[in-house]
Amino acid sequence: MKTVKHKVSELVFDFDIYVRKTVNSQRVAYMVAALEAGGEFPPVVIDIKSKRIVDGFHRVRSHTRYYGDDYEIDCVEKRYKNDEEMFLDSVRLNAKHGLAMDKADRTRCLILAEKFKISVADIAVAMEMTVEAVTELKQIRVADVKVNTWKQPVALKRTIQHMAGKTLTQKQVEANRHLSGMRPVFYANQLITLIENELLPTDDEKLMQRLSYLGTLIRKLKVPS
Repeated sequence: MKTVKHKVSELVFDFDIYVRKTVNSQRVAYMVAALEAGGEFPPVVIDIKSKRIVDGFHRVRSHTRYYGDDYEIDCVEKRYKNDEEMFLDSVRLNAKHGLAMDKADRTRCLILAEKFKISVADIAVAMEMTVEAVTELKQIRVADVKVNTWKQPVALKRTIQHMAGKTLTQKQVEANRHLSGMRPVFYANQLITLIENELLPTDDEKLMQRLSYLGTLIRKLKVPS
């Protein structure tokens, strides 16, 4: 595979075709540590015309952090007919190696595929999933938010996947962004464990204020009998 070198500062991060929900800072830190130890990584895949990164966001970030903006990184240049073809190749490459794509990443890919008018069958092949699995994922992890007079799909964190198929408010969409992804019962069990075993730092004034507020919210809940 022929490679060419480009300065990391020349490469473009286009998040409109990025298959993951975010660049994982911990992953970048691990890769920087690997570089410090003399580790090597595969070349980055880029679009030959626009220099957009198709595969290798974490590699470019880690090399930039460790070596600086003038570092020349190995790149494989590819030609694409359009953004749809570029996006599908990015999905294929990320599905095969590197940091595993979680359900949130795959859900994001489904939403972007719809935006690019890519069929369910094609995105399923790119993600190495069956059409049935892709359809099920969409059913349990996608909601809508109303923007002006039309609806826009939203990838849900697992914490609120029970909202799939519903229309969220802007406030709920913002809350979804800040959720860590664990199921609600996990947080409840964590808090119960701390309280039952007298492990809660009751001298933490801010914590106790938040728990007091939590108690107020719980009392307002309409729990079905």
